[in-house]
Formats: sequence, C-alpha cells, structure tokens
Amino acid sequence: MSKQHITKTWDWQLLQESRTDISKRLRQIEYLSKILPSIPKTRFQLSDKKIIQTQRKIQQHLRFKKAPFNQNGLTQLAKDLDHITAAGIVHADLCPRNIIWGEGQYWIVDWEPAQIQFRFGKWSIIFTYPYIAPSEIETTTGLTTLSDKVAFITSLYIAFQKKRLSPKLQKYWERLAQQRSFEELLTTYLHSSPLLP
Repeated sequence: MSKQHITKTWDWQLLQESRTDISKRLRQIEYLSKILPSIPKTRFQLSDKKIIQTQRKIQQHLRFKKAPFNQNGLTQLAKDLDHITAAGIVHADLCPRNIIWGEGQYWIVDWEPAQIQFRFGKWSIIFTYPYIAPSEIETTTGLTTLSDKVAFITSLYIAFQKKRLSPKLQKYWERLAQQRSFEELLTTYLHSSPLLP
C-alpha cells in the first residue's frame, strides 16, 4: 500500500447487519466519495471473510478541534452531509476525531461498514459520546440521521467554542435537527454563536 492511502480491515462475522445491506452501504460510500468534496476517495474490497477499505490519505491534516474556522468550508461540509443523508447513509460516529481539516477543506473520515459491530466481547453500536441524539442513546437497532445532525452541532461547539453542550442545549438542538437540514442547522449555529470569528 502506498503512503498516499490508508487501509482498514473488518471481519464479516463481527458485523451484525446482513451482507446485502453492508454491501449496498459500501457501494454508496464509494460512489459518494467520487462525487462529494468532503469524503476522501474510498474503495472497499469484499472477500468471503473480510472487508478491506482503502482510503486516500489527507496530507498534513489537523483534527477538527485544531482546525481553523472556515465558514465556506463548513457550508460545503453541511451541504455534503445533506447529500449523504439524501442517499440514506448515516455516518453514526460524526465526531471531531472523524472530521479533519487538510488541503484547504474539511473531510469526513472513518466510514464504518456497519453501525452494530462486535467489540470488547459484545455487540454494540459504534458511536462516540456525547456526539449522539439524546433520544437515541439507548437504541439497539442503529442510529439515524438525527444523531449525525446532533453530532455535527456538538462538534462545532467543541471545535470552535471549546465547550460541551449542556444536556438541555443538546435536547434543544435535537428538536431543531428533526426539522432542519445540516445546512440550516449550520446557519442557525452561526447566527447564535457571537464568539465565532
């Protein structure tokens, strides 16, 4: 593998969703990585036992918490997230660790083949707390776009205002997220955050 790419491998038996559903998700992610600016070019190889992901490496990148504030970049990211949602894809772990800044833009990385995976001796949904809709914390069937939207807003607060959302504020954003697109949520966030540059 070249220094221009990173790889990640999963065993089929450690993924709870069906092979058909997983294969469909992976094809959609590959396609979206070709047409959306914020997803690095991604390919998946499927064998009988394993899934191997190859993704273009973003050179000299910074994690979202250290990224510069760039309104145009955030708007493009929100538009791409709306496109991803329209395609029926839920990232399910949209947190500052999985949003990076590099090559003059924001990128969404760490696309898992399935939300429910066998880790640490049990089946669990892959997400990072507190980047989840409060109403979905106890779910056992997988997260929805609602959690991606709440995670996006929570990430913005942590990255650019260096503060976590209170439970009350997180519930407020969850209510807004039920009716608004990522781009509309970003606009509301920018208007409500006077501390931003």
